[in-house]
Amino acid sequence: MCESFNCAIVKSREKPIVTILEDIRVYLMSRWAVNRELIKNFNGTVLPRIREKIERRSRSAGEWRSYWSAAQTYEVVNGLSKFAVDLSAHVCSCRKWQLSGIPCTHAISCINFKGLDIDAFVDDCYKKPTYVKCFDSVINPLNGPDLWEKTNFDDVMPPPY
Repeated sequence: MCESFNCAIVKSREKPIVTILEDIRVYLMSRWAVNRELIKNFNGTVLPRIREKIERRSRSAGEWRSYWSAAQTYEVVNGLSKFAVDLSAHVCSCRKWQLSGIPCTHAISCINFKGLDIDAFVDDCYKKPTYVKCFDSVINPLNGPDLWEKTNFDDVMPPPY
């Protein structure tokens, strides 16, 4: 968020801080309203960008051969490369799955080998209910500065450039 507003703040260094904060509040209020409407029309479980990543990884998962060990543990092999995957713990020795919460190609190879649903192995933070919760709260509109309470203090200005 900070980076997206950095450019706007640098361009408006002459504006009072309250005005800059108001611009940010209005931007967020509008963006959250749009996001709430967009997610209502979304029918999937996993969000679209994550779905694209999974599909890309799925295309290269066919190169890996999965060997079942015990319970939900597997050894995944491609040439001389080998990785250990535990589907129940959502762990792969390449560590991509643990770091991102999105199954890596090795895990997808095991999931496909067992005929399981990949969506069940994606972290909850990438699913529709979590996204809905993020934008569930509302940033309320406010009255303009002409209706604000007047004070005897000067406007707060940004430090000199």
